[in-house]
Amino acid sequence: MLYALRNIGRLKGKSALTFLLAFVIIFLSMFGIMTNSLCNDSKERFYGPLDGTYAVTDTDGNPYLSYKAASYIKKHSDVISSISASKEYVIYSNTVEYVGKGEFKREYMRGDTLSPDGEYDYYKGLMLCGVSNMSFLEEVYSGKLYIVKGEMLSEGDSDSCEKKILISDRLAEKNGLDVGDEFPVIMKMLYRNEAYIARTKGDFLDDAKKYTYKISGIYHNSEENTNSVSEPYLANDNRLYVPLSTIVEISEDKTITSDAADYTSDILVVPDEMYFSLADPSAEELLSSQLNDIGFSKGIKLTKHVSDSASSPSARLSEIISAVVIGVVGIGFIVFMLVIFFNMNSRQRELAVLCALGKRRSAVSGSFFLEIFILVLLGFAGGFGVFMLSVSAVAIPLTKYLNMAELSSTITSENADFVLIGGSGNIISTERMTDLSYMFETYMLPAMIFTAVIAVLILICAYMFISVYVRGINALSAVGGKE
Repeated sequence: MLYALRNIGRLKGKSALTFLLAFVIIFLSMFGIMTNSLCNDSKERFYGPLDGTYAVTDTDGNPYLSYKAASYIKKHSDVISSISASKEYVIYSNTVEYVGKGEFKREYMRGDTLSPDGEYDYYKGLMLCGVSNMSFLEEVYSGKLYIVKGEMLSEGDSDSCEKKILISDRLAEKNGLDVGDEFPVIMKMLYRNEAYIARTKGDFLDDAKKYTYKISGIYHNSEENTNSVSEPYLANDNRLYVPLSTIVEISEDKTITSDAADYTSDILVVPDEMYFSLADPSAEELLSSQLNDIGFSKGIKLTKHVSDSASSPSARLSEIISAVVIGVVGIGFIVFMLVIFFNMNSRQRELAVLCALGKRRSAVSGSFFLEIFILVLLGFAGGFGVFMLSVSAVAIPLTKYLNMAELSSTITSENADFVLIGGSGNIISTERMTDLSYMFETYMLPAMIFTAVIAVLILICAYMFISVYVRGINALSAVGGKE
């Protein structure tokens, strides 16, 4: 160690060059990997996590397979890695007032108490949305919907049929509700329309079965559309999210399904949207064959979900950054090895003397390699330090740029590559960039680990090259040469 440190100090010029080269390769690799991750996250915010998944439909393209059947198939198929599905119902709750009560009006229906102005409030003002998980919902992955209290519904909640419900902050405020409170829903409303309630409201409430959820989270949707819709259940603040498996459980309740037989043919809960993710995309034909071999009354078709995300500004920048990182690592590796080669050539007599004095060639190789290792380690530390400083300065404006670029490319004909960096972008995604712990865990640490792997591979190659070079030295003839 001391010998290696003395040589680093003695050969200042060569050591500085090796250190600088390692520093540049490591810093650019870390920064490029992080930027590539930011680009991929930006692309997913606008195009969602469904690219490459398969929608299950009948031959006419309509959703067909029930969620219960899909769950059963998933358990018995090594082809499917996950299911994403959702189902919506317009519902009524006699204890919870929807947002906009008194503002949304409909025409008279038989059974309504007469109103002087001929306008009436809706009974069904809430939208119950059953989801297998919330990550594939556009409002979630775009960043419009985010949690302000509690937690988001996960795939595990649906797997275990957890009786959780997620409500909006405005709905919670209007009704004095909080996380942990119970939220009863009249389940017959899954199958009854507005006219039926008006006609039989009293009798209906007497024998209606309630299904009680517990509020697990309160969300805020930044797209406030209450004033732009004509029915209350279309307002974003009136959407309720529950695990889809609980809706499936309700559909199997005999007290509901027997009474609802005349009102719906959708007892088995065929989702409005359902997608399969495949562990191996090439298994599409195998999955299609497996599904049709089950013997459904209709033929089943798989349709691959492909967005135009490949042409997004984030995707284009990601491709450029990936090419730059590969180029930096490739060219840097070649230059690094050349520097080692010329350094060893200039010190060939020194290495030969050590071999002539009886020092094992492996020890000579190890001693020279230790110098390289120390310089690379210092380069890694310096590169990571500068990387952390640059992330804090670049992450927010880069995220804003990517968000604005995606928006301009989809909403206007303006060339997204020329949108000013100063745009506001997605507020939620840029706020996250100010959280150092989030940035470190999500972007810095993965970039550091990946770069460390690259550095280790380069060092392994360097050690092998040094060993081959030292073994090829003719100690007797080299000692008589000039340094």
